[in-house]
Amino acid sequence: KLKRAIKEKGLTQQEMSKLMGVSKIYMTRTFYESNERGYINKNRKFVEKCEKVLNLPRGSLIKKED
Repeated sequence: KLKRAIKEKGLTQQEMSKLMGVSKIYMTRTFYESNERGYINKNRKFVEKCEKVLNLPRGSLIKKED
């Protein structure tokens, strides 16, 4: 969901890292690890910050079982 949201906003990982206040390496590693684990960072504060930076409703990046 995060990858799709970033792409829809027209941002790169580098731009997202600047908006988040984290290093480019941190964002790159986060996306790399997501491919290995099948999910992005589960840290609640990280997810909330992503939602805020992307101007998304709270909880929209949380995977829900359908």
